[in-house]
Amino acid sequence: MNLTARSYLFVGVVCLLGILGQWWGEPLDKYWLILTLVLLAALLIERSLARRLTLNSVRRVKPRGYLGRPLRGTIHMHNDSPQTVSCLSEDDYPAGLPGTRETRHWRVEPDSTLEQQFSITPQRLGQFQWHDLYARTLGYFRLAWWPRRLAAQGRLEVVPDRLHANEARGGTQEQGELERRITGAGHELLGLRDYRPGDPLRAIDWKASARSQRPTVRVFSQEQHLELVIAVDIGRHSTQQAGMLTRLNHYINIAARLAEKAVHNGDQVALTVYADKPSEVATGIKTIPDLVRMRASLAQLHAVPVESNPLVAVQQMRSRARQRSMMVLLTDLDIADADGQLCKAVSLLTPKHLPVIASIIDEEIQAMELAHATSWLDPYYTLAAMETGIATRRLALQIRRMGGHVVQARPAMLDNAVMRYYEQLRRQRRV
Repeated sequence: MNLTARSYLFVGVVCLLGILGQWWGEPLDKYWLILTLVLLAALLIERSLARRLTLNSVRRVKPRGYLGRPLRGTIHMHNDSPQTVSCLSEDDYPAGLPGTRETRHWRVEPDSTLEQQFSITPQRLGQFQWHDLYARTLGYFRLAWWPRRLAAQGRLEVVPDRLHANEARGGTQEQGELERRITGAGHELLGLRDYRPGDPLRAIDWKASARSQRPTVRVFSQEQHLELVIAVDIGRHSTQQAGMLTRLNHYINIAARLAEKAVHNGDQVALTVYADKPSEVATGIKTIPDLVRMRASLAQLHAVPVESNPLVAVQQMRSRARQRSMMVLLTDLDIADADGQLCKAVSLLTPKHLPVIASIIDEEIQAMELAHATSWLDPYYTLAAMETGIATRRLALQIRRMGGHVVQARPAMLDNAVMRYYEQLRRQRRV
């Protein structure tokens, strides 16, 4: 129970009458007691009436949300009571679902419903049960706010992010751009042309050659497909916060979206996770059902409290890759490779495969490199940040010199950077 300003005013009058009654005696010395009894009786009546109010709340939101993507919903407050209800409610969300926390004011007429919007941004994967809504209703005499608990129903499932509609269409269009003309066998006949030295004899169209009185060959189109291997680092450093999500959750989103893009392009995908040892999660992902199973596996990933070893993961990936593949390692450049394991891993992949190292730029370290000193300790912090930045850039340069590719971006931009890099390499037929 929380008293309103009206109750405090009433209490002030009672105190004043009590003081005056001590000075002047009868009859004022009795009035304060009468008013106190009236106040207590009114509060008891309010409490009884507040318990009889029938107030229901429903939180309406999509049953599935995507990791890191804002999700909007509405809270519906329905009043089944015969009187108007004034109410205050306080938002409360499960851990991992931060949202707009505010005190909401409601004034609901009898047998009517009001709604207000809210927004959350899922930061963790899994199933979430909505918390009950805590509210306070204003009493009939407006003397106090009476607490009540409104039961919440429904669950929310948070899954890895996926492509937007325009991105999925873009992937299908790119597939057409990657067709190349092959003389001889293929999928679709593009046309006929004159024979050129070096064309295979099986490509000659003898009927067309007889009609034109010169050698003519058939030209077919053949789509270029590639094998994409995605390796996700789930070591202890992946639990570090990077923006709104942890590094591991960023990697999960990138892996899910990149695999979906590759399937739209007709490519084949394999997924591996590793910490101190590798674990092959899914292989031969070429269809939508395969992609659904891979996304379910990604939703179950969690960090392991051990140091990561990319070398053993790359050895397994290399032994199982049947042909030249694009291998994307989602890992950390700023804290990994203390003993050169990442460089050794890249050297194993080149020149047969195309390794791509995707890493998050630590915004806090970057800011410390450029920060102005305000205390005597700041120069030491800046020096440590500069050493970390120099080591990271040196490692990225070394990987590029070995024939690998490095994609670095801020947490919110790494996803799009990796997608653009994949499309660029595929368009250039680098794989």
